[in-house]
Formats: sequence, structure tokens, C-alpha cells
Amino acid sequence: MLYDTIIKLNLKNVNVDLNKSFDYYDNNIHFVDLYLLLEFHHCPRCNSSSTKPRSSKTVTIKYSTTLEPNIIINFHKRIFKCISCGHLFFEFLPGVIKDKNISLNTVLEILNDLKNLKTTYKEVAFKYNVSVTYVQNLFDTKVDISRGVLPEVLSIDEVYSKTLSKTHYCCVLYSPQRKCLIDILPSRHKTNLIDYFSNIPLYERNKVKFVSIDMWLNYKEMSTLSFPNALV
Repeated sequence: MLYDTIIKLNLKNVNVDLNKSFDYYDNNIHFVDLYLLLEFHHCPRCNSSSTKPRSSKTVTIKYSTTLEPNIIINFHKRIFKCISCGHLFFEFLPGVIKDKNISLNTVLEILNDLKNLKTTYKEVAFKYNVSVTYVQNLFDTKVDISRGVLPEVLSIDEVYSKTLSKTHYCCVLYSPQRKCLIDILPSRHKTNLIDYFSNIPLYERNKVKFVSIDMWLNYKEMSTLSFPNALV
């Protein structure tokens, strides 16, 4: 394996077996077959140093760098057995998320690309050779978008979503003047909406002058309670 590949993958502090490891390109995808030098490890269960390699397993790891978003590492990792307690465990490759077979660097690159509001989940998934669902779930779990400031004119409506809400309806708060979303809530139930708005300072809610809703009674009752200065 070329030394610049080790630097590119940030593996210079890892004992890579340079005699066995190699890399190549196929259809613009950088493939790396990676082997580590044999080292003895302490058992993660009993911390015993009496361990020995038993077999090996090849796992595919998706790896990315800023200049090269699509790298596939075939990691030939050893399976060790603890002589003291019989526990089996794997070699560990730094920078790889446990049980996910994707590098931390790839996760950071995906999140960085999602900062561009014009970029779609599908485009990011294709670039990093992952599923659209993975990109969506990563965004939902790692990104916490704060709500917008309440506008003078607030529109409230719902949108059907079988996957995003247990009640199958999300409540959408929208500013027609700014032409932007204020927030999307997982429920349109009256008690949930009242709880949500009660956590917003009264001085901010008092600045809302008009609330636009449909004829659903829950919206009207909630709006009357939450926005004392607004015309519903």
C-alpha cells in the first residue's frame, strides 16, 4: 500500500501491514484492502492479557475524505479469543463507528454537505454511497434546528405524515410574510400545542397580531389561549 493512502485515510498512527495491504481504483471508486499487524489485545470483558487470534472476518467500511468522498475499505479484522474467560472480540479500526461500518469522517462529511440548503438527501446519499434513509436518519439524530421567531402573522396548518408523527399529522407553523417555516411539530393535538406555546415567552407571543387557521376547533381554542393580542 502506498504511504500517501495511509495519510489520506488518517491511519498513520495505526500499525498497518504494508506487505499485505493494497489499494486500487474501479469505476472511480477507491478500494482499500486493509490488514493490520498482529498485536495482542486485552480482553474487553475481563481485561486479561491472555488472548490469541482465532480467525478473521472481512467487513466493508464506507470511508470519505474532503477530496475523495467514495472510498471502500475491506477491513480484514482478526477475531480474538480470551483464554481466561472465553470471550470473543474483534480488532478495532480507529475512526470507524462501532457496529455501523462507516467512518466518523464520512459522517462529518455528510453533515457538512447537508449545510447547503439546496442539497437533497438523494444527492448526498449518492455521493457517499449510502442509502437515502441513512442520510435522513443521520440528519434527524444529529441536527437540532431551533424554531424561528414568531411573526406578526402566523399561519397554522397540518400535513399528513405516517412516518414523522405517531398521530400521523404534523403541525406546521408558517410565516406568510417572511415566506418561511417557523417550526414543524410532531402533533396537532390541542394539549400538545398549548404546552409548546406556553414554553415561548409571553412577550414574544404578544407580538403575534394575526393567526390564520382552518375551521378545526382545536386550532381556534389553542390560538385564543396562546395569543391574547391576536385576531384569529
